[in-house]
Amino acid sequence: MKNNQKGITLVALVITIIVLLILAGVTIAALSGENGILRRASQSTVDTKVSQAKEVITTSYNAAVADYYNAKYVNGDTLGISSAQNYVARIMAADTDITDYAAVTITVTPDNTTSTVKFTVDGVTYTGTISDATKGTNIAWTDDAE
Repeated sequence: MKNNQKGITLVALVITIIVLLILAGVTIAALSGENGILRRASQSTVDTKVSQAKEVITTSYNAAVADYYNAKYVNGDTLGISSAQNYVARIMAADTDITDYAAVTITVTPDNTTSTVKFTVDGVTYTGTISDATKGTNIAWTDDAE
């Protein structure tokens, strides 16, 4: 008599299931682990929001500095403002691009030498310092990892 049985053995089936479970475990760990794809994707989203807010604020700052110089030196208008710092802070506070993007607060110290720009993204507050608006430099961001 010929033994002509075809099919899969129980041992082969168990080994296949074990291999599939191991692969599923590795995939789940790669997706949701401490440094998983999903976690990195949400961190990238936050980083993008922060970068966009910084770019909008820095652009508004540079435009305000240019506007100050144009109004004061090209048009001969003193603007009635004691310093470029005050003017830049006032213009930035009224900039709709900034206020539409994030909750931004701008403060100027009483001696008119330092302005502070703050904004919040996903509950984290980021702070930028403008040491002298007359130099036309960018904002130095201090409270973040960048």
